[in-house]
Amino acid sequence: MQGLRYIAIFLLFMLSSGLTFGQSSSFNVSIQFLDHHDMSPLPSASFKVESSENASIADTEGKIHLNLPDSLSTIRGLVRYGCCLNNHIEFEIHSDTSLVFMLESHSEWMEDITVHSEEHHNHANVYISSAKLIEAADASFAQLTSHIPGITMISYGGQIAKPMIHGLYGHRLQIVNHGILHRDQDWGIEHAPDISPWAGSQVEIYTRSPAVRYGSSAMGGAYVISTPMPSSDEGHWHGSVVNSLYFNGLGAGLHGRINGVIAKDVMLTYSGSIQGQGDQFSSDYILTNTGMRQHVQRVNLHSQWKTWQHEAHVSYFARNTGILRSAHIGNVTDLNEALNRETPFYTEDSPGFTINNPRQATQHYTVGSNSQIDLNANTHLHIAAGYQQNERQEFDIRRGNRDSIPVVDLKLRT
Repeated sequence: MQGLRYIAIFLLFMLSSGLTFGQSSSFNVSIQFLDHHDMSPLPSASFKVESSENASIADTEGKIHLNLPDSLSTIRGLVRYGCCLNNHIEFEIHSDTSLVFMLESHSEWMEDITVHSEEHHNHANVYISSAKLIEAADASFAQLTSHIPGITMISYGGQIAKPMIHGLYGHRLQIVNHGILHRDQDWGIEHAPDISPWAGSQVEIYTRSPAVRYGSSAMGGAYVISTPMPSSDEGHWHGSVVNSLYFNGLGAGLHGRINGVIAKDVMLTYSGSIQGQGDQFSSDYILTNTGMRQHVQRVNLHSQWKTWQHEAHVSYFARNTGILRSAHIGNVTDLNEALNRETPFYTEDSPGFTINNPRQATQHYTVGSNSQIDLNANTHLHIAAGYQQNERQEFDIRRGNRDSIPVVDLKLRT
């Protein structure tokens, strides 16, 4: 029995020793951060132990309470407070400890910043005068500005081209025709704007922030076509006539403009343009079915009475454009053969003047009115209203006697 008692005492001793060695002890460390100048606590100061990924934030009294294992006899950490420099500290602990750190706290004051601004007038980035329009009377709307840095065009061949400003085109560019937002059916890359530079006496191009005034469609820029009011002091009529000949795509063009006073404070401006050309050609062959016909008419009526100015206009635009016959591919076999041919399909021996299918025929009618009342030197009331009708017909090569029936026949009224 006495032997069993010794064994029980021995087992109890071993069990208590195992429990003692299995327990882990730790130190409680209290750190307080105070201002070096007035001994005030520094809340929001942080302390991060080097071996830890998280930082502890001081409370309103500037205190941090840490529970560290006794295996860490030497503590290294980083102290941060506001915009002051980071402090690396190191201390040793052997039991529960309370520490106080004095930090240099100061404010960083910047010099006063004064922002000066000036009134920015909405000047056009590019201005094309009436004289420049006369020089480029035969150019399409896209070709008119394609030589200006940052402005180019996307050409689909022949007279089908769209303007592009800094990589944006189509519905990212807005055309404003005498105060009316121009709306037509140019949804595809193969659709040119149904408008001519000859539709006005001057063209202004706005890009970047000045274009915002013309709506969300002018993210890339805005083309503003207008006809300034003729001077009422001149008692005579005056105008200009431009005729031209085309050698690549034999044809001719006639453009005219006239304006004058028809009554007291009432002025009239009329402009018209007729163009026609046959098939264009390269150095080796004829580009069959690339002819074009275009007709433009416009009448502007201006009136002025004291602080009130009014402008009414009526315009008509029509264009019939042929599409290169060899570009009409029916299947993959024809496409592969066309890519390997030196001379395209359907190439004629001599240029033609008839526009056959495939082709596009568009018409655009515009009736608009603009009024401006000058309330004072800096305030103006501007009212604009208009009606537009755009008609687009697209003809394709079809079997039977259906060539005269358009594949696309749409009208857009705005």
